[in-house]
Amino acid sequence: MAPDPVVGPPDEVVDWPSARAVAALFALGDPIGPMVPVGRARSNRVFRLRTEGGTFAVKEMLDTGSAWEENLEAAWGVELRAIEAGLSIPHPVPNPDEGGPLGWVPRLGGGDDAAVRVHHWVAGTPCPRGPVTPKVARWAGGALARIHGLGVTSPDPTPYARPEPPSEEAWAEVVRAGEAAGVFWAPVLRPIGSLVAVVRERAGAAPPPPDALVVTHGSLDQSNIGLGGRGTPFLCDWDRAGLRPPAEDLAATALNLGAWMDFDVVRVALGAYGAAGGRELPLGENELAGVLARYLGRLVFNIERAIGIRPAPAEVARRSSRLVPELIDGLGLRAEVVRRIDQLLS
Repeated sequence: MAPDPVVGPPDEVVDWPSARAVAALFALGDPIGPMVPVGRARSNRVFRLRTEGGTFAVKEMLDTGSAWEENLEAAWGVELRAIEAGLSIPHPVPNPDEGGPLGWVPRLGGGDDAAVRVHHWVAGTPCPRGPVTPKVARWAGGALARIHGLGVTSPDPTPYARPEPPSEEAWAEVVRAGEAAGVFWAPVLRPIGSLVAVVRERAGAAPPPPDALVVTHGSLDQSNIGLGGRGTPFLCDWDRAGLRPPAEDLAATALNLGAWMDFDVVRVALGAYGAAGGRELPLGENELAGVLARYLGRLVFNIERAIGIRPAPAEVARRSSRLVPELIDGLGLRAEVVRRIDQLLS
């Protein structure tokens, strides 16, 4: 096999998946030029790969944990069902050998093989990070209602259950690790402990029964929305698709679309959800406790990556380190919105 053409910092490139190996495994045709990293990926690494067969998005799966392959297979089923239902999403390329979403390929510098997924590239621009336009909010609310109505079920909802916020002891350990690492944002971690305790109490008060869960994308927000020709939205990154409490999922989607500050956008998304057949759902403090629980889980995940508790490539760890202060700032805003949610949506 000919050597890979590459472009990028030498200390990072050696850890990249081999473009030629990806193209060969997924039968994409010979690469044309180097594989190029794509920005705005949060938990994983994404590259653009041009080959004789077309242009593709290659995602290296870094956000791995217990049963992650089983969860990805379940999410793959939801992704395929969404395509059948006509939702606007990039089409995945299955591994021809196994028929599933995942393949393992060598890295340019050797070492452990990389787990990758491949999708057909969709030309477009990322959705801006702030509140979305009414057009995008209407599309997203309607898309979420259609996703909730897909009728996909899982025999085992356990992998998709509401995550437990960190315990008092676990949060104290995160605080101590941050302080020991000497990161500049460590001093603000300790005061968050009181909020962690409140979220933990509310999120565990009334967990929904398994038969009350619905299938969903799992993260329908600006980071996973692309804008194609004439600003037409499409939805990326179905790796977290699974079962969620519907009210929690709707609340997270609508509030994220409004960036937790533009409640006209939130109302547009909620209205579009109902107009597309989504049922009326309660959106109070108890429902939003699960949203905060997931947000805290993301914060802890990135803290652990930033200070080396959770292994990650160097550039991914740096990205997490930059993201942590942003997540900390957003936590206070979210807690205030949850406290005043009835007033803000009236």
